[in-house]
Amino acid sequence: MRRRSGTRILAMPLTGAFGLSCLLAGCMGGTSARSRGLERQMEYVELHPDTPKRVKQAVLGKKLVPGMPTDAIIASWGEPDSVLRLGAKDARWTYERPQTISGRRVFVEYTVVIQRGVLHAIHYQTKK
Repeated sequence: MRRRSGTRILAMPLTGAFGLSCLLAGCMGGTSARSRGLERQMEYVELHPDTPKRVKQAVLGKKLVPGMPTDAIIASWGEPDSVLRLGAKDARWTYERPQTISGRRVFVEYTVVIQRGVLHAIHYQTKK
């Protein structure tokens, strides 16, 4: 331990799994939304080793595929903009994403249909 102006400071190097997770989680400073998304995706894959390969690839590629559990959807796309609960494990989640189509900036609204806790279908429409 070192002393500075009467305050005790614990000097501890960032090593091992804690150091790596701290760096990935942005403990050393601010992180962008993009890097936090990548963190979330990588963390999901690491914490769910028994997840089917196609779901892991979809999460890492920010894609959605039928059969994904809800936690994989959140790992891939983040929290939905709105949620309509239709039962214990059924819901409709809505995501709004800005996109450029033919040089025009528009919003695309994606409705993710969840049945029995997994992604069943995705519907989308363009909003002006």
